Formats: sequence, structure tokens, C-alpha cells
Amino acid sequence: MTALSQGRLIGRVIDNSGQPIVAATVSIASSSITQAAITNALGYYIFLDVPTGDYTIKAYKRGLPSWVKTLMVPSAMVRQDIQLALAQPADVAESKERNAERDTKKSAPRVADVPKENTKQPEPKKQPDKPAAPVAAAQAPPVKPEPATVTMALNAEITDAGLKKAVEDAKATDASEKATLEKRPEVIGGMNAIYSKLQYPAYARENQIEGSVMARVYVSKTGTVSKVSIIKAPDRSLSEEVFRVLSEDVEFKPASADNKPADGTVVIIVNFTLK
Repeated sequence: MTALSQGRLIGRVIDNSGQPIVAATVSIASSSITQAAITNALGYYIFLDVPTGDYTIKAYKRGLPSWVKTLMVPSAMVRQDIQLALAQPADVAESKERNAERDTKKSAPRVADVPKENTKQPEPKKQPDKPAAPVAAAQAPPVKPEPATVTMALNAEITDAGLKKAVEDAKATDASEKATLEKRPEVIGGMNAIYSKLQYPAYARENQIEGSVMARVYVSKTGTVSKVSIIKAPDRSLSEEVFRVLSEDVEFKPASADNKPADGTVVIIVNFTLK
């Protein structure tokens, strides 16, 4: 495949206050490839050498709503930052709890009053209460607008130091596929660790989809997953479940070279069988 038929997709995953989200999974899928990248410590994700075409890009992080968009990757560099909404603030939840408690007290049955002999003197006439001052409504924190898609030349200079470093790291990750290793990365706990976390996707179950997902997993020298590339899969829903488990639920022992931890790749086959 020539360079003219490839593009590059880069970006950063942030929350609704603009702060980076670490270890979010960003996946891209088309008729020809399915891959996932894991955001780094500054929230950046990188896809190098992406075949030109239309893609569904999806981002998710456990505990946050997912984000999905369809975009075209031309023979250029495309930057698509992604904003994932934060979960509901704790103080809002506490306020709702207090309101519920108050409503419960209001609805509690009252004990019937027992008539008593009126021995009190008449009370002086009360002045009408002054109307209470209106209470200002609580304002939600400002939400940044949805990031736009920016397209630039494939060889455009990247001035963002963090993004530039992320691109260099992604190149090193891709190069690790061809590295000479003494030992490949390993899943701690073996395949049992994967199958114990695997959940059969509802779409695949409803449509009676079975089969094997073959994935190449890129593992850094620190044992973190930086990228997952699907080699073969019967359906996208099964690929996404493999992404989820490999990026969130299992841990890896890194590869070794010259008796030292090293970046490396390992091919994992996950079988989905309906019972």
C-alpha cells in the first residue's frame, strides 16, 4: 500500500472541563481494518498509516458515556479531539438524596391530635411574613464546545510537544512488531484471565454470531497495552469486547530482550461460542 493511500488520525481525549483522560480506549473501524489505541498519560491517541476511507471512531472509558462519530480519513493528517462527559458530581447526588429524605418526611402519616382544654390566652395578631428573597438557581460548570475535526497536510509540523512525543511513541510501538525478542508479552493469568472477564455482546448473541477474534496486542516495556489491531473477526461487536477486556480487565507481563523488559507484540485468539 503506497503512502498516497494512507492517512494519519491523531487526537486527545478530554473531559468536559478540558482535562485529559488517561487510559481511554479509542477504536476505529472500516470495511478493511479495526484497531484500538489507548490514550497515554496526557490523553493523546495516535493511529499511523491509516488506509484512506470512511471510519467509525469510538471512544470509551469505564464509568463514562461512550462517544461515537463517523469521519473520513483522507491522504492527510486528521486531528479529532474527543470530549467525554464526566459522571454526575457527588454534591448533586447528595442534594437529590436530601430532597428525597425531605419528601419522605412530608409524606409520613401524622398522628391524630388529641383535643385539649384551651387554657392559652389569645395570641396577638401576627404581621404578614415578608416574601422570601428568590434563591438563585445553582449553575452547572461551563462545558467546553465539542472539538472540531481538523485536517492538515500529512507532513505538517506538529507544534504541540505532548502530541509530538505521542507520535514518536506510536512509531516505536509499531516498530516493536518487528523487534527481536527473547520472550513475547504474556497475559498474567493466561487465557483464563481473559475468559473470566469476557461478556458475550448482546448483538452477537441475538444474531447467533460465533467465531474467533485474532488480535495483535502491542505491550510496552512497562506492561501497559498501547494498541490492539484486529487481524480477523467475524463481527465488530466481538472485536469491541476484545478491546475492552485487553485494555481494561487484564494485565500483561512485558516482553524481554537482552534480559531486560522491552516493547513487544503478541497475537491472542479469543473464541466466542454460544452455549
